[in-house]
Amino acid sequence: MLDKYRSLINSRAKIKLVRNLFSLSVLQAYDLLLPLLLIPYLISTLGVDKFGLLSFATVLVAYFQIAVDYGFNTTATRDISINIDNPEKIEEIYNNVMSTKIALLLVCFLVLSAVVFGFHQFSSHPFIYLFTYGVVIGQSFVPIWFFQGMQEVRYVTYSNIIGKSVFALAIFIFVKHEQDYFLVPIFTSLGFIVSGTFAFLYIRSKFLIKFKFQSFKSIKEQLIYGKYMFLSELKTALITNTNVLVLGIMSGNQAVAYFVGADKIIRAFGNIQAPVLNAFFPFISKKINSHKGNGLRLINKIIKIGSIIIILFSAIIFYYAEFIITLILKSDMYNSIIVFKILLLIPLASFLDVILGKHILLNLNKGKQYFRVFLVAAIINFPIVLGLTYYFSFIGTAIAQMLIQIFIVFGMLYYVRREYHILKEESILVANNK
Repeated sequence: MLDKYRSLINSRAKIKLVRNLFSLSVLQAYDLLLPLLLIPYLISTLGVDKFGLLSFATVLVAYFQIAVDYGFNTTATRDISINIDNPEKIEEIYNNVMSTKIALLLVCFLVLSAVVFGFHQFSSHPFIYLFTYGVVIGQSFVPIWFFQGMQEVRYVTYSNIIGKSVFALAIFIFVKHEQDYFLVPIFTSLGFIVSGTFAFLYIRSKFLIKFKFQSFKSIKEQLIYGKYMFLSELKTALITNTNVLVLGIMSGNQAVAYFVGADKIIRAFGNIQAPVLNAFFPFISKKINSHKGNGLRLINKIIKIGSIIIILFSAIIFYYAEFIITLILKSDMYNSIIVFKILLLIPLASFLDVILGKHILLNLNKGKQYFRVFLVAAIINFPIVLGLTYYFSFIGTAIAQMLIQIFIVFGMLYYVRREYHILKEESILVANNK
């Protein structure tokens, strides 16, 4: 009887895993397709310079997105997946996280306003940056961490696709001339805000969770609890987003356009892996918490299979790089081809980085080691990107980004190998005691 019950539980877990994988795949395919449709249209309608400006604003606002997310997409997902059978604990986690995000939203808006109106580099187009901040507001109310932890991702998939589709269509309808560039961040932000509102209301009706703003003490506890994950993600931004900011300041909006155009396509291809990794994360979290050895063996299989697929896929894309860039970004963005080829190692490096860092180190409660890798990477990144960008413009920025991403993988690997060695010694000790 007990074996039948366990078999039923395992079957349900596998069904949920497959269902979440499908939902995340649909959402990822949509997020892959949408930029590939929008980017060439925006470049041809607004011109390379205005596209570069919008990209620059997106990069700046991304810092505040990371601050408001505060690593909750990892920490809260893990906490909810572990407490999935405890409704009271889930409601507590939800209210604590959402209260913290709202507080961070307000603080970040004040900081952004001070930056935009206080520095000449940004004050020439202040409302572009403020309109773009609407994406942060909307995204904050799309608690993908909640749905992933509950292993019910299809709900967030519906809200995202509906909201983004309506306002992406609005861009195609209303953005017809270069002077319409200010409409792009407005419509983009509205898409996220509508999706966030839908998700917020859905959680209230479907899961019967009422939002209650928590005390300053609870918010402070959340900030302390998630600090290593947040700092690690901030270091990632200091590596990727800072590179674009340095490029924009040194070389101007056109150089930003060449780099960002190629980078967005690379990340779109690289993000194909994201549904699998995100769907497996709560599953692996429970696996490692119940039996470290089984969880790590599963991760080893994912690394081997995933690496082979990504290497083969990247080789094909490299061969057709010129065709892909001219097809998607058009001939005005021909300079993006060399950037595209340089960055093609990043999908594999990102895959290994996520597996080694997020799925292994964080699930083994090694947040300090995870953070340390990004800290060192961020420190060495700044002089590298300054020097390479100064001498080689957007090509130098691409080389710097690739080198640092490779460094991160080797840093994660160093600490993971240490953990495997410790686990092996513990297994031998247990066997000898028996």
